[in-house]
Order: sequence, then structure tokens, then C-alpha cells
Amino acid sequence: MQESRKNVVQLSQYGRGRASSGAPGGSLLDACGEMAATWLGDALAKTLKRSADELLELVDQLPAYEMRRLYDEAREFARAQGDATASDLKRQFFARFKRECRRDKARGSGSQLGGLDASQLTLMDPDDLEESLAAGTVANAINNVCGEELFGLSKRMGILLDDPELQYGDNPVSPEIIGDVVTEALKARELPFKTRLVLIPLINKHLPMLVRELYQALNRHLVEQNVLPTIRVGGRRPDAPPAAPPAREASAVTGPEVDEQDILSLLRKLLSNQAGAMPAAATPAKLEMPAAMASLLAGDTAAGPASPAGAPPPPTDIAEAAPVVMRALTQLQKGQLDTLPGITIDPGRLQDGHVNILREIKTTEVAGNMGQMDAMTLDIVALIFDYILDDRRIPDAMKALIGRLQIPVLKVAMLDRAFFSLKTHPARRLLDVLAEASMGWDEAEGHESGLYRKVDDLVQRILNQFDEEVDVFNQALEEFSEYQVEEKRRADELAGRSARVIQSREQTALARIVARDEVQSHLFDQPVAEFIRAFLSGPWEQRLAHVCARDGENSDAWRETVATMDDLIWSVTPKISADDRKKLVGLLPDLLRRLDQGLRDLGVVAEIKDQFFTGLVKCHAEAVRAGLRAPGDGPGIGAIPVPSFDLAETTSDEAESTDGFVTIPAPDDSVEADPELVREIAAEPEERPLVEEITIGDVGWLARGHEEPEIDEFEARVRQLKRGSWIEYRDEAGEMVRAKLAWISPLKGIYLFTNRLGQRAMSINGEGLAAKFREGQVQLIDNVPLMDRAVNSLLEKLQQNAA
Repeated sequence: MQESRKNVVQLSQYGRGRASSGAPGGSLLDACGEMAATWLGDALAKTLKRSADELLELVDQLPAYEMRRLYDEAREFARAQGDATASDLKRQFFARFKRECRRDKARGSGSQLGGLDASQLTLMDPDDLEESLAAGTVANAINNVCGEELFGLSKRMGILLDDPELQYGDNPVSPEIIGDVVTEALKARELPFKTRLVLIPLINKHLPMLVRELYQALNRHLVEQNVLPTIRVGGRRPDAPPAAPPAREASAVTGPEVDEQDILSLLRKLLSNQAGAMPAAATPAKLEMPAAMASLLAGDTAAGPASPAGAPPPPTDIAEAAPVVMRALTQLQKGQLDTLPGITIDPGRLQDGHVNILREIKTTEVAGNMGQMDAMTLDIVALIFDYILDDRRIPDAMKALIGRLQIPVLKVAMLDRAFFSLKTHPARRLLDVLAEASMGWDEAEGHESGLYRKVDDLVQRILNQFDEEVDVFNQALEEFSEYQVEEKRRADELAGRSARVIQSREQTALARIVARDEVQSHLFDQPVAEFIRAFLSGPWEQRLAHVCARDGENSDAWRETVATMDDLIWSVTPKISADDRKKLVGLLPDLLRRLDQGLRDLGVVAEIKDQFFTGLVKCHAEAVRAGLRAPGDGPGIGAIPVPSFDLAETTSDEAESTDGFVTIPAPDDSVEADPELVREIAAEPEERPLVEEITIGDVGWLARGHEEPEIDEFEARVRQLKRGSWIEYRDEAGEMVRAKLAWISPLKGIYLFTNRLGQRAMSINGEGLAAKFREGQVQLIDNVPLMDRAVNSLLEKLQQNAA
């Protein structure tokens, strides 16, 4: 299991930028890679030929024998092995190009060290350091000549790689990569290090101008394909304030703590304007206010509170009246109606959280005993609960529980005016967290579910215990937070297992890309028979994909499988020398054994294997005859029939087709969640701003073209989704279902949604999710806290009525 986890980390480094051959940008990238590899091979051949000519003139001018020997050795190498080295460079560059297009560097890594273990770092060998410095000089020489061409090419390559700023890897045709590959090609020919150093200055002299021509050709090709046909360069734009997410309501309270008089003063002013502008008969029921409040807001401090018919006149000393009101509210809160003569509220309605009981309290003796500020507070809290009880985000059963807190909330607001403005007030925070947790509650869970019982227990405890000590809300908030932590831990564990299923599917698909790239790079510029090419591009590519997904690219199994491919390619090339023919005889037994083992692992039947090995025998015989055949002799054997291996594909439909929601079956116990994956899911989500500007140093580069269309609001909404965001959609049965975004795959951008408990997992890609937003099949549920929404809604209605 530990080994598989290592493979997960390794393969997860492949980003979404590398498109497959059939995807947009993939074939265009491959074409660029082939063009660059061929061009660079020819350029190195020309460079070495020119170097050989210059070394011939220089060697006789050197006074020291040792220097003459090194220069002469370098000249002979450039003359005799220039073409072979250039051929090596083509294949090595094409392989490196493929790797860079996969964005092998980990996305989001905070530093280049990433997750490396510092204890494993060692000093570089002096020769390796010199080798690195030599590659650096080649890169610098190219950079000095090709700056203008490289700028445009980097922007266009970034668009093809879905990495405009190239922050997750290098430009796959960068001078640094060319420098590395050039030095590696010289090293692969076993040229002594000091001799290689003789050639490097000459390469730096001749190669950069040829690379410049390559960059110009690549830019022309991409412009012809309408990839950033124009690139606009300008100064950095001034920082703009972040835009609010599309589905969120603007908050009227901008800070975590605002002077409580701000909200109350604004409400007082709006209600006063409304009272003066509207006749009493025209005032909407939900915005009706007592005469005491109207007189208070109008500045008539001498006016007393209005009394219901038949009620005794209220006391004039409000300070003495407050305890009477609080005692009465506490008795109502606890359902002790028998101690409140004259109160005609139905006991059943008092316990029904769906009813705005505060409106009924306004017609009782309790309201008549209220002072001016308390009467206003009653009206405001009643209006707030109008909103809460109409809020469709909260399921009805959970809304009924929260609605039973109306009287306790009224008492808190009367005791502490900061309740309206202080976002961290414990009573306000409790309402917010209960509403947020309830948003993911499902009727199917029933009243016996853990969440329902916990909320019911806390509400009943507040009803029983709360008199005037607000600390009971603190205790309830702390207890509920502990419950949520444990529930989230279990949900994250389940979501992690579902994410592991997606990750496994993606690894299989990405392993196929790695395998295909490996085969293509090894066959590049190799004149092998179609029989061998078809075998390597078919069954052996699948063999490589299996090994890559299971063991990773750094495993011995992967290296052996790649070595088998190289040995097979070499074995069917013409054997000109006696040493090559002797080497072939010694290689064949082990090569055939490895090929047979690979085919058996793929499940190839004996009959098809026999057909393959019969054809391979003919290829080897032709390789020997071709080496012995004199120029002008007749052609060799004709085309060899390719067996029909008829192997099943190694990827699942779900991994490739995710434009719609794909249900992820509940993983069984054999699927273990990767601890790193669970920690990622459990972590606080980060903001995901839209990338609109490419920034380098102090200059902003804005690039627009056919391959970089403007995104619409629905694509922008998907890109800005954070873990923990809730959506609502209609399922196949026509029922409205809610789901939470639990994880976004860094590999292919797959979005994993679950319910609140981490169950009912389903996945979809970004394009499919944007389409569902666009078609109205999915809605985003805003994440503005309940009390913020309620206060904002109240202010908005009052402002509209005052307009």
C-alpha cells in the first residue's frame, strides 16, 4: 500500500495542460514537437560540421600537445559522429518535449523543493556541476539571440498547454531544455567530458541562429493555426477590487464588527420614512409597525407605547418595565401560559417553529409593556424571522427547529443591541451555523438523523435554560462545533475514498498518455518495419500503460519495459558489422523471454503470440541480410502481416466522458483513502480567482486570440467554485437534490460532489458543469450567512418602500 501511495503522488504531478492527441491542442503540440525535433537535429548536424572545419584550422595553432590532442579528438568526433549525434538529439528532444507537455512539475507547489525530503539532498559531483554549467551556457547563448521570438512562442505554447503563465512547467522548446538535450546527446556518445567542453563554445557560436530560425518557423505555424495571431503588450493594469461571486448577495455589513448604532440608525430612518409616506391601511402586513415605534422614529419621545384594547396603560418608567417584559417572554419561551392571564396564544402555535409567533406577541399585553426601543426591536426581529421562515435554502423540518428560537433571539436582541451588527455575537453565530448545516440536510435522513437530533437537543436546551444569560448560546455553539468537526471528519474520509476512485481512473488515463508519448518518442526518426511499429503502438503501449499506472515511471519494472522496447527496435535495424550480429545472437534469448512475458501479462492467446514471434523471426533475418546486402541488391522481404491482438482498452468510460454527472459507486473497504488526499479535502478552501493577466516582472502582458476565447459568466462561476460550495440540481427522478463540492482533481479538473455526509458521490468535468449552469439545470446556492441575508433583505425591502 505504501508503494501505491508513492505512485499516486508521482502521477498526480501531471497537470491538466497536456492534451491527448485527440483533444484540442494535442495534435498541434505533437506537430510542433516533431517540427522542433527534426529542425534541431539538422541544426546540430550543421553546427558540428562547421565546428569540425573550424577545429581543423585551430588544432595546428595550439602550442600544447594536450590541447592539440583534445581539439583533434573533438574535431574527429564532430566529423565522424555528427550525424549520429544529431539523430540521437532528435529522439531525446522529442521525448523531453513530450514530458514537458505533460507538465511533470507539481501544480501549486510553493517552492521548487516541493515535497522533497531535505535529508536526501546531496552535493553534486563536480563533473555533473560542470555539465550543468555547460548546458547553461548553451541556454544563455540561445536566449541572447532569440529573446523576441521566444517571447511570442512562450505565450502561444502556454495557450496550448492551458498554462498561460507557464507556472507549472517550462516552455517545452525553451533554450534551457535545448541546452540540456544538446549536452545529453554529446554525453550519450561517451565523448570525454573535457572534449565535450571543447565543442560547447563552438556550439554556442553556431547553434543559436539556427534555433532562432526554428522559433520563427514555430511562431509562423502557430499563427497560421490562429493561435494568438496578435499579442498586445501593455503596462500593468491597476488592481481592481475583487468581484463578488455571481450567486452571492451583496452584504450590507462590510466588516466583522460594526458599530451597532449603524444598523439600528439605518433601520430607524427607513422605518420612519416609510411610516411618514404610507397610510396605515396601505402598510404591508410584514412591515407594519406599532405607533410607539413610529412616534419614536419621528422624534416624539413623550409619546407612550400603544396598548392593545382593554389592556392597562403601560408604565412610564421603561427601566422598571423591562424586567416585567423579560419575565413574560421567558414564560412564553417555556410554554408556561397558565402563569400569563390574558394571553390568548394557542400553545400549539407557540411550539410550531413554522409560525412567526412574534407577530402574535405584538398583539398581547407583553408588547404593551414594552418600552419604545424594545417595541422597535420586536418589530425588527419579527421581520427577520419572516425572512428566515421563507428561506428556501433551509429544509422545512430544520426551519421549524430554528423557528422555535424566535423568543430567545428576541430576548437576546433586547438585552444586547450589538446582536444586529456584531457578526461574531454567539446567538447570531449559532443561527448562522445551524442554517448552514441544515442546508445539506436531506428529508431522507429523517428525524432520527444525527444532525436533526443534535439541533433539536440544542434548541430545547436553550428554551429550557435561557433566562438572561447569553452564555447558553456560547455553550450551544461550542457543542455544535464539536459535533460538526466529528461529522466532517467522517464525511472527509468518505469523500477521500471517492476521490481516490477518480484519481485511480485518471491515473489510468494519464498512464496511457505517458505510454503513448514514450512509444512515439522512441519510434521517432526510426526506420522500423510497420510490423514492429504496429506492435509497439498497440500491445506494447498497453503494457507500458499498465506498468506506469501500477508502478510509476521511476520503477525498475518501467525501466525494464522501456529497455525491452529499445532492444526490440535495435534488434530489427540492419546489422552491418560482425560485432552487431554477434551482439544480436546474444541478446535474442533474453529479449524473446521478456516479450513473451509481457504478452502473457496482457492476456494474449498462444495463437496470436505464435503469429507475432513468427513475424519477428522474419524481421531479424531481414536485419542480418540487410547488413550483408551490397548496394544495388534486390529488395528484402515484403510486408509482414500484423497479428490482430484485439486487446481491451485500459481506460474506463467514466474517466473519459464526464460532461454529465457520473455516479461514483460507494467504494468498498478495499479502497483506502490516501491520507494526503483526505487532508487536502479537509483543509480550508482557497480562493480561485480568474486569471485575466499574464504578469512578468513589472509588465503585464495581455494576450488574446482564437485559442483563448473570452469565458462567459457560467465558466467563470465554475472556475471560482471552492470546496464546500453547494449546488442544487434535479435528479433523474425529477427531485431537487443538493450536493457539496468536496474536491477538484488537479489532474484533469474533475469536480467531485457529495452530500453533507460524504455520500452519494458524483463527478463531472468543468465544461459539463458550466453547460449545466448555462442551461439552468444546476443552481449555485450562495454561502452568505443566514443573518447577513436576513438583515440585507430587510434593509433592501425598506429601501425599496422608501424610494
